[in-house]
Amino acid sequence: MDIRYWKSSSRVCGMILTLWIAWVQGQTDLPAILVSEGQELADKVEVNVVPTAYTLRFSIADETEYSIDGITCRNGSGMETKANEDNVCEKLNPCTFYTCVVSFRSNSENRPPSDQTIYTYTEYKQPRTTLNSVVATANTIKVTWQTNDRACVNSFKITAKWAESSKSIEQLSDKNTCTFEELNACLTHTVTLETRNNASVVVDTANSTVDTDYSEPGDLAMNVANLPSGITIVTWGDPSEKNCIRNYLFKWRRDECGEDQTLDTTTEEPSSETSPEMDFITATTTELETTTPDQPNDDVQCEWSADSADGKLREYLLTDLQGCEPYTFQVFINDNNTAKASQQFISAEKMVSAVYEPTHTADSTQLHWTWSEPQDHPRCVANYSVKLTGPTQRSDNQTFELVTQVRFASFENLDPCGLYIVEIVPTQLNGSSGARFQEESTVGEDQPTQILEPVVEPSAYSIEVSWQTPAYADLCIDGYRMSGWMEDDKLVEVEALSLSTQNTSVVFDKNLLACQVYIIQIIPYTRESLDGELRQIEVETKAAIVDHTKVKLDMKRAGSEFLELTAFNTDYNNTCPTIFALFRCNTTSQVRHPYSERYVEGHSKQGFNATLNPLSPYTTYFCSVVLYNVAGPSNTVTSTGLQTTTFFPEEPENVQLNHSTHSSLLFSWQPPTL
Repeated sequence: MDIRYWKSSSRVCGMILTLWIAWVQGQTDLPAILVSEGQELADKVEVNVVPTAYTLRFSIADETEYSIDGITCRNGSGMETKANEDNVCEKLNPCTFYTCVVSFRSNSENRPPSDQTIYTYTEYKQPRTTLNSVVATANTIKVTWQTNDRACVNSFKITAKWAESSKSIEQLSDKNTCTFEELNACLTHTVTLETRNNASVVVDTANSTVDTDYSEPGDLAMNVANLPSGITIVTWGDPSEKNCIRNYLFKWRRDECGEDQTLDTTTEEPSSETSPEMDFITATTTELETTTPDQPNDDVQCEWSADSADGKLREYLLTDLQGCEPYTFQVFINDNNTAKASQQFISAEKMVSAVYEPTHTADSTQLHWTWSEPQDHPRCVANYSVKLTGPTQRSDNQTFELVTQVRFASFENLDPCGLYIVEIVPTQLNGSSGARFQEESTVGEDQPTQILEPVVEPSAYSIEVSWQTPAYADLCIDGYRMSGWMEDDKLVEVEALSLSTQNTSVVFDKNLLACQVYIIQIIPYTRESLDGELRQIEVETKAAIVDHTKVKLDMKRAGSEFLELTAFNTDYNNTCPTIFALFRCNTTSQVRHPYSERYVEGHSKQGFNATLNPLSPYTTYFCSVVLYNVAGPSNTVTSTGLQTTTFFPEEPENVQLNHSTHSSLLFSWQPPTL
């Protein structure tokens, strides 16, 4: 080849760039036929080039003097193709820049022209790409393909797309394989292969779907938190190979389960001593003694499990845990028997239920309460607040309070038979209060002391007695038994003073005697018929005047100048001594002795005798008697028609003739003095 036809490489590069731009702008246009610059000065033969996608056909318009002797088509990689006898370079690549050297032969005596270098392109042919294979492992996808007319390809873009994201790789036109790495297992990937031509236009697309293989998910980073509502929430992040999670198995257990449910627990009895700081109350706080626990009770559930087919689950709520208890929570994935996460935690603090099975014992002055820990959330209990209020039978109640960490409380110096309301409230670790237990309990009975401050208000025939309840064990009293005696040379029981009452006052108003000394005895008794201490009261009824209706006034004997009377007192309910009796007799007749009276003392407890004189003979008198005792005079007892006997008197005195007529005489005289 003549050296003049080849110029510097810079000129060639500039020409190649010009051709490249023209090809990009439209590959379907016929490419320009270029010759070397050096040929412009020599005789040139006009060579026509007809390109197709796979051939370059060469010809000259006038073969009179010259004809084509040979053609060599060389691509950019240096591969040469000789033209056939028809001056056609065959089996070329489309879209390929070729440097063609054409040699000539002379058909005349003239020397043939020098070889010409022609630069040209084969025509564009739209490439077609076929996916050969898409092979997946757990974390890789290898894609292989084949493409015809690769020279028309600028690049390949391979995309692996899954639900959450995608990953792309661009390969140059000379590649036919690529591998996606660091993919997630157990995902469906859509692999798309885009073929871009030399103008970077997508001219072909191929798709395939493939699943990455299973890979065991990794361990979980788990966190356990307690919510204010008392719910425990377990959360975890995405493990490696999270998409391979088909299901979860959750297991949780109460770590100390069975230990506290089967303890044979004994409780020390509280001390009976009372400290000055805690009057009326004794609370013993000695630690409980426990024996070796038995084997866990089969009835106590200590382990739980749950499963979920939601592979995207990232939290689990524990809503029914016992509060303040140590738990272990484990997460298993798929069929793997090894936990992917295991964590110990203390459950949330929850409101404690009331104490379990509270019982009490009582004696005459004490109440002793024992209880078991609450069934719900016992570990949340810091201590127990125990309050005793009562006795409710009194208007003014006392309140005793104590705080204890043991499960018993004793209260001393209480009122026998008192009704007390006990409240046992667990105090939680956070200071709040659990559920309240409240119940009424009764202190045991004891013997009441004697009644206090008896007040006696006697009258003549009745006695009213009132008193205050005993200072001790008054609440045990079911009633008062009363009895009484009086002295009549010896003590005689008085039935009228025998009765039982539930009141603190009583009135005796039947069959009592005035001015009588009585001994009244009062004994309180309890519901269990336990007698208290007795108290005796001496009382004397007041004096009463003699009942005149029970006084009988009789005339014992009558004379001409006197009446002998007797008064008999039958008022046996009045033992007041009658001091004297006043007898009176008077008449309305005009006699010398119209009136007579006499005071006499009694000759017995009931009888009085009196002789009233001087009276006038043969005169009817109206007589009465009044009995006097310490209470005063009785009402008057009267008797009528009492008559003195006849008496023959002396001669009349001062007899005188006052007047006379021929047929009458009128005399006057004065009665005799005797």
